[in-house]
Amino acid sequence: MTSRTREPISKLQVESAAAWLSRRLCGLIDGNAPSIEAPVSWCLHQWMQGHTCLDFSKSIKARPVDAGSAEELEANIPREWLPILRESPCVGSASVGSMGAMTPPLVLEGEKLFLRRCRDHEVAVAHMLADRAKHNAASCSGADRASDPVDDKSEGRAGLHATQRKAIHVACTHRISLITGGPGTGKTTVAARVIEAMYSRGVRSVLLVAPTGKAAARLQETIRLLARDAGVAESARETLASLEAQTLAGAIVRQRGEAIRRADLVIVDETSMIDLESMHELLKLAKPNASVVMLGDAHQLVSVEAGSVLTDIVPRDTDTNHPLHAVHVALTHNFRFGDTSDVGRLASAVARGAVSEVIELLESGTQSVTWTQVNSSADVVDQSERKRRAFGDHARILCGHRHGPDGSIRMNQVIVGRVAGGSTGHFEGRPILVTVNDPNTGLNNGDTGVMHREVHGWVASFPGHPNPIRAEQLPAHETAYAMTIHKTQGSEYPDVIIALPAAASPVLTRELLYTGITRTKKNLTIVSSRDSLVACITQSLDRASGLRERLVAAALERSLQS
Repeated sequence: MTSRTREPISKLQVESAAAWLSRRLCGLIDGNAPSIEAPVSWCLHQWMQGHTCLDFSKSIKARPVDAGSAEELEANIPREWLPILRESPCVGSASVGSMGAMTPPLVLEGEKLFLRRCRDHEVAVAHMLADRAKHNAASCSGADRASDPVDDKSEGRAGLHATQRKAIHVACTHRISLITGGPGTGKTTVAARVIEAMYSRGVRSVLLVAPTGKAAARLQETIRLLARDAGVAESARETLASLEAQTLAGAIVRQRGEAIRRADLVIVDETSMIDLESMHELLKLAKPNASVVMLGDAHQLVSVEAGSVLTDIVPRDTDTNHPLHAVHVALTHNFRFGDTSDVGRLASAVARGAVSEVIELLESGTQSVTWTQVNSSADVVDQSERKRRAFGDHARILCGHRHGPDGSIRMNQVIVGRVAGGSTGHFEGRPILVTVNDPNTGLNNGDTGVMHREVHGWVASFPGHPNPIRAEQLPAHETAYAMTIHKTQGSEYPDVIIALPAAASPVLTRELLYTGITRTKKNLTIVSSRDSLVACITQSLDRASGLRERLVAAALERSLQS
């Protein structure tokens, strides 16, 4: 695929909120500050897009000033802004990855412009992670507790893979651990075994958290199911079966983070979706001697808010001096997708950005993985609906876009028109997607159910909920024949149709495609043009950040102090 043409930044439209805030900020901090208003507005724009800084070595993508054009444009950041920023009293200067405190509202590190608040959070997170990685878990402080928490001869251990046993050992012996792996690699099994092992060491205060209500509910359900496993010690079953998971945001704000502050063991699921500020609050609230276990898949989509924390903190293979190198375990054995699984091979190729391998796998076509090539938005919608009918009502269409001629909204409109004559109300078999967390019904944002009529009116049935919920009690929801891939993170479906927009788009990334592929448990069909598929594989989500450099700096700082 040819590289995108770079436009002058004057042709790109900065977010209106970023422009307004920049004018206010620059007007308050210095009379000469209007000279830096443009770079500050784009720094705020990037923060709203998920970046923690404005990186002059990278490009910017934004909507065009011409409102008639829908496609995003790409521009280089004017380098003539750098000397203006360096001379401004509102901007502090520091070396790349520096860890020292700064007082100006903006900080320029080399070619990265930070809002001080974002930089402060990165510095604090790097310090807290590096500090935790240096210390053994409190439960391992005594000589009587120094034995390996995973004994291969113990009952029920034979079913664990070697990387799982290593992950349990690391999690039980350190105050921070990173357990990464794709869907089906047994991350939640590791979490359950860690709780069991820590319980045997006297740990009773355990907290389960996840970034969304749906992810929390799935974590809780899976842990409780694992409590019934024959290999789990009888003494730990009651604890596992009684644990309740909550959202990280809820745990942070509820009683000023009381649940986090008193927990001796904190299990964090779907860490890839956690933003920088939430990670900062979690680590700040956690007891210094608590064990924090982070589970996640670094290849999946990242948080909606600023930061790509898991991607930034996971050590690369060559990072032997990385402070988290000894506490990171990558689970390599996939219990859902075997070595010969077409879905597993496809997901792996996408994660590696191997375009030719992906194309070869899809063009060969198998019973479980197929590719329907299309050239127009109308064909994307038509072929996706045709595949859905072939699979059956349990199948889900996962779209790259929400809006547009081949986005999930349009897809649902077309399907409802064909299935129910364009009904705007409930109809038999209508799939729905809950769009808010609702404590009254126990439903969470992302839960899916099916409408059907009973004697007393319309009700919705949801997996995991014993009783149907009356239509008038339902929280905000929408039709869900098709959903965006973002909405399905943390979900699984027997059969999946991935519908990519016919035209290549900056939104299409390998993280998006990988997340969509790994939602299926059985069969997968990709409906796309060749251009949009290649765009997905070649474009990687690259958020500007300084956290990785700060982790290395934090480790160096501590080694010099010791």
